[in-house]
Parts: sequence; C-alpha cells; structure tokens
Amino acid sequence: MKYSPNSVALLISGHWPYLRFVIPCASFLLGAILGPIQSAIWHAEESSNWIKSLSLLHELAVDFQAFVSTGSMMLPYDFFGKMTALIYIGALIGLLFAGKATDPKEAIAKKFATMFLLIASCADVITYWVAGLENEALRFQSFWLCEVPALVLCIASLSIYGGIKVYVEKHLHWTSVLLLATPALALLATASLDYMPHGPLLAISLAVATLPFSKRPTR
Repeated sequence: MKYSPNSVALLISGHWPYLRFVIPCASFLLGAILGPIQSAIWHAEESSNWIKSLSLLHELAVDFQAFVSTGSMMLPYDFFGKMTALIYIGALIGLLFAGKATDPKEAIAKKFATMFLLIASCADVITYWVAGLENEALRFQSFWLCEVPALVLCIASLSIYGGIKVYVEKHLHWTSVLLLATPALALLATASLDYMPHGPLLAISLAVATLPFSKRPTR
C-alpha cells in the first residue's frame, strides 16, 4: 500500500475522525495530571492545600520518575517539565485537523491560534529541554518573553474564533460559547494550579477537543 504525504492528515481528519477529539482530550488529561505535579515541585511547602492533598499523585510521580529514569540524576522539575511538549503536540494536532473553517474570518482566527500555539510550543522546548532550572536567564526569556505572550495570543485567537462562529451561525452553539470562554477558563485553571503553562494549556486543550462537535452553518 502506498502512502501519500497527506496520509496522516487523512487518518486523523478522515478515516478516524474521533482522533480529533481523543488526542486533544488526552492532552487535557495529561495537563490535569502534570499541572499539580509541577505546581507542587515549584512551590514546595508553599503549594496550595488542594495540591498538597493529592499525596497519592505525588507519590506515584516519584515512583514513575524512579522507574523511568533509572540511574539518571535529572531533577523532577526537568523530568516532568519535558512532558509538557506532549500536551502541546496533542493540542496542535487537534487544531490542525479540526476541520476546515467554512468562513474566511474563522479560518484566519484558527490559523492565528495554531501559529501562536506552535510558537509557544517551541519556546516551551527551550524552557524545559534547554534551559531547565540551571539557566535562569534563558528560562526567563523563553518563558516570560515568548511562551506566555504566545499562549495569551493563542487564547485570544480561540476566543475570537468562537465569536466569529456565533456571528456566522447566528446561534449560540455550546462549542462556540466554550471557545468564547477560553480566556476565563485559562484564568480559572491558572489560578487553581498557580502554575503556567499548564493552566492555559488546560483551557486550550479543552476548547480544541470540542471543535469536532462544532455546528456547521446551514445555507
């Protein structure tokens, strides 16, 4: 069997359309697991009470790192931080294969959201894979000067995307409302975790996971 260059796209958006939902959902679940772990690592004794109460999760995290990185001296911050790339990959796949936007303005907003998410993912690789805890200057530049602004712009683009969908469809479909609410969800998740980028990524992954259920405008 011969595979064309678009075989992966066909696999996700055509033959197995449910993957457009499952993959970003997996990103959301991974973010929900990694978020409290990274927050506890970063804040230590100053972590919020609900984060501290997840003792089983933190014990499993310690055991998992010991099992995977046998003989490695990698810091927990770097070990679990590097897994953030998987959250980005899942969200990006969800955006790329969410289906073609029917309105030009929708398509532009979706492209901007994808572009900013890609920029944020590249900055995240620098933050966790290159800088880590040791290179504080590089970590500051890649995270605060690149990743965070890109995430903010991605969230804004998704919210605008939702607003355009409401205008085009003349109907408040629940997926459009969720897209509109992405900034509020990102703030809520970030405040709960007291950690980024996992807070914003939770909101982005959740919004992207709903795109396959978007209502198509009738002509």
